[in-house]
Amino acid sequence: MNEYKQREKDNKQILADEFIKLGYKAELVADKNNAGDFDIVLNNSYRIQKTDYTKIIDIFEYPYKRYDNVSSYKQAEIRKETETSNNMKVLSKKKIDEKLAEINNYVSKMEMLELEYSRKIADFLFVELKNAKDKLGKDTKIIIGKDNKSGYIEKNGLMYEYQVCENGYIEQKITLR
Repeated sequence: MNEYKQREKDNKQILADEFIKLGYKAELVADKNNAGDFDIVLNNSYRIQKTDYTKIIDIFEYPYKRYDNVSSYKQAEIRKETETSNNMKVLSKKKIDEKLAEINNYVSKMEMLELEYSRKIADFLFVELKNAKDKLGKDTKIIIGKDNKSGYIEKNGLMYEYQVCENGYIEQKITLR
């Protein structure tokens, strides 16, 4: 480990010790993505980060969860709605607890949206399209894309195309072949 990495590790350990003094379980964990880097993990559920330039301390969910069915615009909208401040420079138990509550609120809203959007997609794909095959007959060609978010149905020169957008909206188009 070079001098810079060691200094970064020492700084993160100092920050982790500050959280420990306030009664939280904080530990250094080796970053899985980049050998030699460390994350501060709080209560096995949150990641702490302190920027060198502004000295602002921020807390994120850990491990990071991807919400593939929710658009990045909607994610940013919910983050703005749930977070009140992002300016923690001085640590206090009250500020940390407020930030943890904001994160929990964000995660619960995102999980609800993810579930709602994935249900919309599943209902459309596995109910509507399967019923279409039964109604339209055997000569109907139904193709579902590998990502389960797009595909088409073709019969007698008509093509029905669909694409499930990030926000759960289903874009549909009928063309004559």
